[in-house]
Amino acid sequence: ISNPISEPSIALKNGQELIAQNDDVVALPTQNRDILAQGGVLPGDLYESALLIALEPGAYTVVLKNDGPTAGVGIVEVYDWDRAAP
Repeated sequence: ISNPISEPSIALKNGQELIAQNDDVVALPTQNRDILAQGGVLPGDLYESALLIALEPGAYTVVLKNDGPTAGVGIVEVYDWDRAAP
């Protein structure tokens, strides 16, 4: 992305219920960062956002927002880890 948002944060919701949120990969537990790295999906910039969570089948919403002063473009990637994990 040539014009990324400066400080991305993500929130995972089920309806209005907030399930999880993250604004910096460095805030994740080390075990979660290790699992994401082993799967090849740990962001290169540790100030990007990521979540690792087990969910029951259903409909969920991921909200991406920019907490920084610079507007730009953001991307959300979602993986079915059972199918994508090595």
